[in-house]
Amino acid sequence: MARQPKQADKGNSVLPQPRLAARLAWRLGRRQGQWIGASSTVFVAGLFTMAMFIALSTLSLSGAQEADRDLGRFDALASAEMTIPPGSKTPVPAMARAAQQAGANESAAFLTALDVQLAVTPARNVTLLEGQWKPNPYPDVYELTAGRWPQQPGEVVVTDPADVKAAAGQTLTVLGDLRLRVVGVADNHYAKTSALLAAPGTWSSLDPKVAEGYPSLAAQPYLLWTGGPEQAVMDAVTKALTSYSDGSSSQEAEGGPELLPGPPTLRAQLETRAADYWIEKSPAGYAIPAVLVPIGAVLLMFGLVDRRLRRTAETMVSLGLRPATTVAAVSLACVAWCLAAATAGAAVGVATGCALRPLLAYLQDRPVGDVEGVTDAAAQLLALVAATGVLTGAGLLLARRTRSEQPLPTTTSPAHQPRAKNLGKKSVATVIRDVRQLAALGVWCVCVVYTATRLDTPSEGMFLTALITAAVVLTLPEFFGFATRLLTEHDARRRLARRQLQADRRRAQAALAVLTVIIGASLGMLALLDTLIRSSENTVQPEVLPGQVLLAHRASSAFAPPERMLTVLKESKVLEGLPQVELHRLSKETVDETGPVPSTTRQGNEGGILAVDSPDDVPVLTGRPLTADQRALLDRGGLLVWADRDNAPPSEGQPTRLVVAEDDRILTETPPLPAKPLELARTGWRAGTDGILLVDTARRLGLPIAAQGPIMVTDADDGQDARVQQILQDHAIDARAAYIYVEPEPPVPDTALYVSAAALALLALFTVLTALRGQTRALKTYVDSLIALGIPPSWGRHIILWQYALLLGTATLLGLFIAIVPTVALATQIPDFELSIPWGQMSLLLATLALASALAATRSTLALRR
Repeated sequence: MARQPKQADKGNSVLPQPRLAARLAWRLGRRQGQWIGASSTVFVAGLFTMAMFIALSTLSLSGAQEADRDLGRFDALASAEMTIPPGSKTPVPAMARAAQQAGANESAAFLTALDVQLAVTPARNVTLLEGQWKPNPYPDVYELTAGRWPQQPGEVVVTDPADVKAAAGQTLTVLGDLRLRVVGVADNHYAKTSALLAAPGTWSSLDPKVAEGYPSLAAQPYLLWTGGPEQAVMDAVTKALTSYSDGSSSQEAEGGPELLPGPPTLRAQLETRAADYWIEKSPAGYAIPAVLVPIGAVLLMFGLVDRRLRRTAETMVSLGLRPATTVAAVSLACVAWCLAAATAGAAVGVATGCALRPLLAYLQDRPVGDVEGVTDAAAQLLALVAATGVLTGAGLLLARRTRSEQPLPTTTSPAHQPRAKNLGKKSVATVIRDVRQLAALGVWCVCVVYTATRLDTPSEGMFLTALITAAVVLTLPEFFGFATRLLTEHDARRRLARRQLQADRRRAQAALAVLTVIIGASLGMLALLDTLIRSSENTVQPEVLPGQVLLAHRASSAFAPPERMLTVLKESKVLEGLPQVELHRLSKETVDETGPVPSTTRQGNEGGILAVDSPDDVPVLTGRPLTADQRALLDRGGLLVWADRDNAPPSEGQPTRLVVAEDDRILTETPPLPAKPLELARTGWRAGTDGILLVDTARRLGLPIAAQGPIMVTDADDGQDARVQQILQDHAIDARAAYIYVEPEPPVPDTALYVSAAALALLALFTVLTALRGQTRALKTYVDSLIALGIPPSWGRHIILWQYALLLGTATLLGLFIAIVPTVALATQIPDFELSIPWGQMSLLLATLALASALAATRSTLALRR
């Protein structure tokens, strides 16, 4: 059989020619003018991704830094499960000796006491650490800035002296009248909280009677060591602790809990941790944008060059090249420029992040985290850019292949030929549309399920934002079609702008997708940050109102104050003549017995109920008089419920029942009681309570009543509240048992959240500028053709401005939706999470974006005047 000749016509082949496609891609890619502007968004994406990775890593401590902070220069740490009262013999020397006898190369034991009270008003506590400080056990934590390290009992070094107001050579008074000698000042590089670094023997030298006035005062020992078998050291130290005795009282732990529970904290374990705390905790700062921003940037680049590359491909096909080869060539050129832009952006981002490290260190006032995994982050960025580009190019190739496989009609009439030509094309478009809409529906369903089942932290709220963003992007063609329909055709310029958008919808939709993602992310971060601040303000609240003093137990403001404290204050007559009210909890719980006891709550609620003797006592608590209806309700056996509590009765009142339960077992239930809301400020003394009634009502209903309770004093003005604490300190009594008004410090969110919000806002600004300028460059040929037909240049500028306005306006509305919905969901799902939308900050950001886009549009269209 004769050999068949080779097929001469390769123009209709659906397979590309790889070598030819690569050669054409190289030639196309060398035309820098048409690529640099289009790839600028990918460059910005790479810059942002790497800069945020380094910034958030800088704000996160690495594992080695955590080890230096917690372990000092040692390799292991173990804390003893025992408390040592002041003035007692300590097991610290025995612990260090036991560790070295078990094979440790070096060991050091310390005591830590958290409730050492300074002799200041308002009263506050600091931490005391006792140990050998001269060998410098924490070289990377404490830096001696003045004086020397403490060596004799009673000597201390003060950290953060500006807060404690003590310098080397001075005397520091604590725990009433106990005087410590300040021999030095140190800087804590990892925290700006005050602490006292005491010499060995300081705790044992205290008067044991100090514990009478400060019942919560106790120290806990811990051990640091290097070298030796871990289990042998733990066993030896445990043995030393079990034989530890204080005078005649043995500390044997026979059958009791482990005195040195394991396993110990090891340096080798801590050092394996990466500096990714804020990368994980704030996914809106890096994890989510690191995926969405590069993908959107690549799609935008394909959209911006789509029309030009289609003309290039048509020209090459007309010269006899395969359509698949031309599509592959232009796609390879686009991917290559995407990778080049992403690589350049990543390099600049790394440099930017490194340059910001000193500033970030200054803002957080502690050592910066070690940056690890930069190579992995850059590789992830480039892989994502390459994958997105290849998949987009494959999609274009598939679309071209589908069109090339459509048979040309031969017997149909000319009137039916257009329909026959578009039949296959419509079916492919329909399949793509159906798949996209099904995916969008699935993502919307996931958003609903995620909100109902998983949404209970701000980090999960950020992931919900990402899910909603994905759902919006998948639904974007429908939003785009609706937006273009709003651009009416009553004016010729609007008609041209609308029809050009519809004819070049891939470019417009790519730009709209990127703008929506970036604007939504930046607005969402602003909304989340403001909501976190407002929610934190609700948790940071004073214990009492100005002028009030609550005399209670130091362990909890819910329990009665010690008798000695009341005796001292009565003898001083400091509160004589001031209104006083005793609060009774409807519970048998005491400071010594907090187990399952009968307690009274509202039906369906968990807050406790308080009782007072008379309606006249309530204004002492609330700082405002009762209305006549509220007084009458209390007198007839009713209940006033805090108005901000869950299921609070309406203003007109609503009956409610009280339930007495013990360990989830209902003991009794009252008949319905009249109830009304009571407005009062958020204060710490009413935490865990739900409402108030009269003691007589509680007795009539047979409810459990605490025999004694805290005492609220009001009208303590002109420094009387501080005088109360000063008197208690003079008598070596815990002054914090007298709760006075202290102005709460405003909550300050972590620096990482501010950095994320600022970075996303800058990203939104740069993205708007680059995306819209790219639109102008893409439209230049179209506008030039209109001007060549005699249309005035001003019409071309108006067409571009209308397209700017449509894209930016639609992206703004969708971005607001993306930002607000997750914030509202967080506020409804998380208790005590207050919804706060920063309309002022959002408006400022949007106004800045609009102004920047207007200036960019004006500058870009000035050339059209020629």
